[in-house]
Amino acid sequence: MIDYLRRLQFERPWLFYVLMFVGFWLAFQLVLFVAGLVLGPFGLPSWAPLALVLVLLPVALRFHQNRTRTRTSTRTIEPENPTLNT
Repeated sequence: MIDYLRRLQFERPWLFYVLMFVGFWLAFQLVLFVAGLVLGPFGLPSWAPLALVLVLLPVALRFHQNRTRTRTSTRTIEPENPTLNT
């Protein structure tokens, strides 16, 4: 699937960007719908799901970024030929 999208990006960039926009829009609408289902029984105002998504999404992305950064910084690269380092 990734190869197909990469090829589509080079061969028909306008179609690729339209598909990406529609995909992100649908995903955002789905997240808003789920947030509305979760927050609905609490009687909060109609803008509460949007606020929840707009606050929690950057927090989750920052958490994920920090997690991957610490994983990659703790890896050590072993020399390919240890006899050359002596």
